[in-house]
Amino acid sequence: WLRLNIFHPQVSSYTKVSFPAYDPETGYVLLYIRRTFNTHSHPGGDGILYVYQYADGKLTLLDSIPLLVG
Repeated sequence: WLRLNIFHPQVSSYTKVSFPAYDPETGYVLLYIRRTFNTHSHPGGDGILYVYQYADGKLTLLDSIPLLVG
């Protein structure tokens, strides 16, 4: 956070997106998105695991699971 605060003081969080994990047998695709915060009121971050199904060339969102990152 030190470099980020020095060069971009207006930034209070950043987001990381995982590479999708795909199972060709089931067609399930998993994608994880995490936000990390740099504030005293909300230290740490949160994340969401998205579950999709890939069939006939289309992705369909099946579920999203919120996760708390400490």
